[in-house]
Amino acid sequence: IVGRLSSAWRMDITEQNLYTLSEGTRAILGGLRQPITLRLYYTKTATINAPDQIRFFNTYYDYVKAILEEYVIHSNGMVDLEIIDPRPYSQEELAAIRYGLRRFSITEEENFFFGLVLQTQLGVTKTIPFFTPDRENFIEYDITYLIDTAVNPPKIRIGVLSLSLIHISEPTRLRRI
Repeated sequence: IVGRLSSAWRMDITEQNLYTLSEGTRAILGGLRQPITLRLYYTKTATINAPDQIRFFNTYYDYVKAILEEYVIHSNGMVDLEIIDPRPYSQEELAAIRYGLRRFSITEEENFFFGLVLQTQLGVTKTIPFFTPDRENFIEYDITYLIDTAVNPPKIRIGVLSLSLIHISEPTRLRRI
């Protein structure tokens, strides 16, 4: 019974509601009119034998993954999440490099990736090249901003500049309007 209820009822019991999406994020997700795919690239296999500086990211990865899963839940089926562990010389590693994700060498063959690629149905691609720990408090903002700018491109601003000259009583004195 508990197993079934736990998947239907979700509760964030952290002190700062770390795993609860804001109302603004929920509104953006509720307004999605096209499916988007989020690809989280994380070299989890490489972190097993990596130095402590790299293994440190395992906990951070779990947090980012949990937040992205919340996006999927609140998107009404419009967000698809793929978790990718790019192995050396694989198509996934080539894709991570092609999308411009930052990589760090662990060994001569093994690279470390921890980034996000967003793709819309209309072909828009946006990335977070690397999840840095100093942006941990802004994860939701960064991901939501990425989604919003991908599905709602900024409007083009057009300015009209008109220069009119009006003749005043003195022929040598002109005033701009």
